[in-house]
Amino acid sequence: MPAASKTRPTIGAVVQARLGSSRFPQKVLQELAGKPLLVHVLDRLKRCRTLDRIVVATTTDPADRALLDLAAAEGVDAFAGSEEDVLARFLGAAAQFDLDILVRICSDSPLIDWTMIDEMVDSLIEHRADYVICDERVEHACEGYEAATLAALKKITKLSDDTSDHEHVTIYIRQHPDRFSVLYHKVPELLQGPYRMSVDVAADLEFMRRIYDELYQPGEPIDVRDAVRWLRDHPEVMAINAEVKQKPVAAQTRNVLLLLGEDALAGRKRYRVDEIARHLAEHYNCVLTVAAAAPEEKLAPFAKLGYRVQTLPGGKNLSGEMLAAVETSRAALVLFDGELVGPLVLKKLQSKKITCLALDMPYRKIYKEVVRI
Repeated sequence: MPAASKTRPTIGAVVQARLGSSRFPQKVLQELAGKPLLVHVLDRLKRCRTLDRIVVATTTDPADRALLDLAAAEGVDAFAGSEEDVLARFLGAAAQFDLDILVRICSDSPLIDWTMIDEMVDSLIEHRADYVICDERVEHACEGYEAATLAALKKITKLSDDTSDHEHVTIYIRQHPDRFSVLYHKVPELLQGPYRMSVDVAADLEFMRRIYDELYQPGEPIDVRDAVRWLRDHPEVMAINAEVKQKPVAAQTRNVLLLLGEDALAGRKRYRVDEIARHLAEHYNCVLTVAAAAPEEKLAPFAKLGYRVQTLPGGKNLSGEMLAAVETSRAALVLFDGELVGPLVLKKLQSKKITCLALDMPYRKIYKEVVRI
């Protein structure tokens, strides 16, 4: 007997999530008001009236097993697929859960608006469109969600095999709106403005924590409109991540290693390290690894900021360990503490065409070299 035809499309929110984010690893598990960021995203989606399913779409990387477990604990579905081909991951989730319309959700956007999502889904169905996104012609606080039909996503696979188009899921539609039926959802005036509502770097997390600490009540997701009204009265909070640059789609990711002695983890040296690391992450799309000859607990603050950390053993001759740290981090640039790194290690690194700069160099010279790598 043939399967019964659907009387309405099956609509699913597909939450794109992994723990291996380049600029801020494990950011979706960072706590906001005592709960992981991703849980807040799921709580907000549970308020949508149009969704039949919520699916956490992660990767087959063993490290992402934690996200499958989190989804199960939160009572939502989960799917593990390709790490690089995110479009294929979405199509796999659609096939497994029989989805006709996919609401793409960024797992690092803890102020997504359930009301707007419902409006966009209604509009997509009413106009029989392929794709809907909040109007990109204006700056706004409606980050982290869009919707597309399964047919539109399948169409992308027939039209493009470009790696970028498969990594960014809907970018092909946005760049070729003449080939699809595209809707630009109107953003209310209240929500228009230069708001940055996603968490990509430590400054974004600090910004979001200030909002959650002030407005969040257990069991009551923050209305993004209330958040915007509060931010208008608190320009000092808006300033926290105002200068963070959104990573362009085609931007180069730069791997940077900081080789530090224990004395660089405190006092004026530590302040300088923090300033340089933060600027590199926020303005130059750098993936930072901090390797130091220091106890693990002294490196914990760097891990909380989203940097990778490596503990070097104690002792005077660490050349082998430092070279291994460079190899592991895949660094094209090494910023080193002159009291830790000797001429022999520097010579070996330079022979590998790795740029090496002393941490006590002027800031402008360091940033100038970063652009060159």
